[in-house]
Amino acid sequence: MKINLFALTGFGNIALKTLLKYKDINIVTLYTRKETDCFPYYDEEQLDSLAQKNNIDVKYIKNDDDWDIKDSVDLNLIVTFHRVFKKSHLDKGTYNINIHPSLLPSYKGPTPTNWIIHNKEKECGISAHFVSEEVDSGDIIYQESFPLLQQDDASLRKFLALKSENIIHFIILNFPDYNTIESIYEQSSYESFYKYKV
Repeated sequence: MKINLFALTGFGNIALKTLLKYKDINIVTLYTRKETDCFPYYDEEQLDSLAQKNNIDVKYIKNDDDWDIKDSVDLNLIVTFHRVFKKSHLDKGTYNINIHPSLLPSYKGPTPTNWIIHNKEKECGISAHFVSEEVDSGDIIYQESFPLLQQDDASLRKFLALKSENIIHFIILNFPDYNTIESIYEQSSYESFYKYKV
């Protein structure tokens, strides 16, 4: 199976390490952002460095430039990526799946962990869904919830990043036979102040 990985340091490290366990997977390209500082949330190697150590091609995507995907693949796997996919991006993957650190449709968009902590939610979780042109709105194929025991954004990010390994195994082991599920969660009133860039 050929995969493009779209990720940032943190969640992306778990995704890449999990994918590397599968000998029949060819990670064609890591699409990421060039970071100039250390990862601010917890001790973690920069994702591009981890990819380069494993001889994976890295393509840097800036926050505000036009961007494209160079290779068509079986699966575009998105894990905390900083850009929104449009139709031309979706056309490069037979399947396009995003792993999002909330119980969708609750807390769509960027930095949901911060808002989950801020709003003192009782539970947290992660979702995997098919990608559409509308942010975090495609059909859900996997959700897992946990009691919210973390008291700060950094701890919650690390906890959910570690838990995301289960979703990645699910995506790979069930490819391409996914069933969509209905979420029991409601869309939150949370609104991001982040301006999306496509």
